[in-house]
Amino acid sequence: IAPVKRYLKRLDDPVVRRALRTCAGATMIAFSRYLYADVEPEGSGYRVILRDARYARERRLGFGVVTVSVEEGGKTEAQTRSR
Repeated sequence: IAPVKRYLKRLDDPVVRRALRTCAGATMIAFSRYLYADVEPEGSGYRVILRDARYARERRLGFGVVTVSVEEGGKTEAQTRSR
């Protein structure tokens, strides 16, 4: 039996909540069964990586992954990437 992986959802983080209010974030809420987020510093803001644990188990971009740039002042920009 394979070991169980655990992911911190971080969906209550204020930066993640801002990312979830974007069109891409709302799409991930509707699509994902097991949504979780990672937050990384990026320039003057943050990069929020939204993943569905069913498909995006690795720390890489691809199917089931959306990134949203959240600026300190409130501007957001969503990107979807596949590799």
